[in-house]
Amino acid sequence: MHRRIFRTTGVLLPIALLVSSAAGFALADEPTIQPIATLSDAARRFAENESAHFGDVEISVRDPDSRLRLQRCDQPLEAFWPPGGRHSGNVSIGVRCTGAKRWKIYLQARISVFEEVAVLALDVARGEVLREDMIRMERQSMHTGNPGIDRPEALIGHRFRNAARAGQLLNARQLEAPLLVDRGETVTLLSGSGGIEVRMHGEALDEGALGSLIRVRNLSSQQIVQGRVMAAGVVRVNG
Repeated sequence: MHRRIFRTTGVLLPIALLVSSAAGFALADEPTIQPIATLSDAARRFAENESAHFGDVEISVRDPDSRLRLQRCDQPLEAFWPPGGRHSGNVSIGVRCTGAKRWKIYLQARISVFEEVAVLALDVARGEVLREDMIRMERQSMHTGNPGIDRPEALIGHRFRNAARAGQLLNARQLEAPLLVDRGETVTLLSGSGGIEVRMHGEALDEGALGSLIRVRNLSSQQIVQGRVMAAGVVRVNG
């Protein structure tokens, strides 16, 4: 029994020494390695500061590989945008050391910007006129190039260029201004300058929305002129 205990102790002693030595090396090496968490923290703080103007933002940063070994920086870490990179959505954020041992690394992150925007509450057909009951407001993640509309009141009365589905973001490009003048309609022609205004009747040869240039036949002279739609049934011409 004593011999067995002695031999077991003899096996454990080298192992204990090996473990102790490895731990000693790890502890000696630890202060020279930049902690992985500090890289993610630097990128996250940078993203939060850079995105503060967006208001409602959610940020997630992907941690670098846990096997990464970078020299511990003797200066505060600096985060930055790579040249030409995006600043929302899926982004890349650089983190660098400007100390005695310089290095640089890029981390992947996602910056989601949310807004309360208008979405369609029901399906609509091409040519249908936008009404208030067609709209509901939702918190949506915004993407570059696809801006939402947070104040849809100004678009009420506009017509849909194409059919659209319920749940779709309301977009100004989907809509066209309502017609204020129809082809063949008798309109009021406004002309004049210097405080003198002349009114006459004309026949619209084109349909037009607010601000559109259309052709109008002067019913007095039968002359065809071009004018800009100013209001329902009102067209201003030069001269």
